[in-house]
Amino acid sequence: MLIRVMYSDWRQDTVTPEQLNHLLALKRVKKFKRFSGWVQVGYDRLRGVGGSLYSGPERRRRPALPHSSLSPPDSHRQS
Repeated sequence: MLIRVMYSDWRQDTVTPEQLNHLLALKRVKKFKRFSGWVQVGYDRLRGVGGSLYSGPERRRRPALPHSSLSPPDSHRQS
């Protein structure tokens, strides 16, 4: 997947997610495009920014629930 970016000098390009991470670390990107629209670096929230201070449990990679756990208990089923 390629991501459209706008460099600090207003040029536009498409880059891979890995390249975007590298460009963000070098502070060479002014904006990049998400499905929801343009993200302004330094203004909009970015993934991974600020997360290092969180000391709670990891919640993003929970295992999927078994299909049977989505069914209501037998006592709530109607005959």
